Amino acid sequence: MNKNKNYQFLFNWILNGKLAIGTSPTKKNDIYILKENKISNILGLCSDKEISWHEEVTKNFLCKRIEIPDSKYVNLATLKELEFLYINFKELVNKNPTFVHCYA
Repeated sequence: MNKNKNYQFLFNWILNGKLAIGTSPTKKNDIYILKENKISNILGLCSDKEISWHEEVTKNFLCKRIEIPDSKYVNLATLKELEFLYINFKELVNKNPTFVHCYA
């Protein structure tokens, strides 16, 4: 969970009905927004130590977390990490509407 009281859930379609991006779903209301938008899959690009999902997220969606290095890391993502991300991302998006988030 995010302890920051000012944290706001953001949801934006980048491919209508197929792919959306935003912030991590940390509150029960965030789950309702995802369901209203018929999201089936969630792909998190950060560690659950950085920001965790609401406890009911994994009960309601197919979830994957693939940690990729960001500006806080000394080393950038390797080609192998990016290939792994691409394969999993492609698999999710081809099945059902997918929501991708990170802790930016």
